[in-house]
Amino acid sequence: MGDRSARFVPVEPRTQHCRGMDMLRMPTSLTLVLIAVLTACGQETDAPSDAVAELGVQNVAAPLPNLITTAQPSRDQVDGMMAMGYRNFVSLQLEEEPGAGWEEEGVPGAGGRFSRIPIGGPDDLTRENVERLAAILEETGTDQTVLYCASSNRVGALLALKAFWMDGADAEEALALGRAAGMRALEPNVRSLLEAGR
Repeated sequence: MGDRSARFVPVEPRTQHCRGMDMLRMPTSLTLVLIAVLTACGQETDAPSDAVAELGVQNVAAPLPNLITTAQPSRDQVDGMMAMGYRNFVSLQLEEEPGAGWEEEGVPGAGGRFSRIPIGGPDDLTRENVERLAAILEETGTDQTVLYCASSNRVGALLALKAFWMDGADAEEALALGRAAGMRALEPNVRSLLEAGR
């Protein structure tokens, strides 16, 4: 399969310092693992995530370049993010979940682009759904994108699986990325899938 690290592009923090560690000089393979340390030290990984959080959006993180992960935003919060330049919105919620279901018409009607990958629970953590997410993120390219679910737990789970199955990350790098993006309750399920291999 070649050099896996060449295909996996982790976060490159800009000017983070935590207890004297210069993140810009850390080996690339350690970057994802240390995202959680940055959070524990009270450091932000990306200034845009601060602005999104100021809108009242919950569980905001910036785990990868050009990607903000959040809990379910309201219409007003989506409008606020669009005013900041976010035009791509991807939901992992079912349409019938509280707060969801309006985006199919509401986001394009406001000038944005919307996609939904319904993830109802652990049974939907499939390679097919991960490939769908990868295709959407590839299509958005360097455009600012918001990826969300009810709490960002499903978001973190799918990003971890994408990192492992498609981007060449090892299991611990993938889990670190998932946690940074909001994965909590689904971590045991994701870990089992990672242990099963590629």
